[in-house]
Amino acid sequence: MTGTSKLRDYFNARAATWDAHIPDETRTRLRAIVAGLGITFGSTVLDVDTGTGVLLPFLAEAVGPEGCIVAVDFAPAMLARA
Repeated sequence: MTGTSKLRDYFNARAATWDAHIPDETRTRLRAIVAGLGITFGSTVLDVDTGTGVLLPFLAEAVGPEGCIVAVDFAPAMLARA
């Protein structure tokens, strides 16, 4: 098993409970970070290493209904949660 496979297995095994470890304070900071990126309505955003998608609500708010978010992650279980 390669290092990449071990890392993927690590994240896949924790996907179901990953978000439980994100405090509200972190979510507030992430919202502020996304707001400061200057993303405009209708933009297309690539969320690399999206994990469980913690940024997706903030990105969706930034791009609006006409925008597009492409989320990728190398751990299928994380991406499924997103």
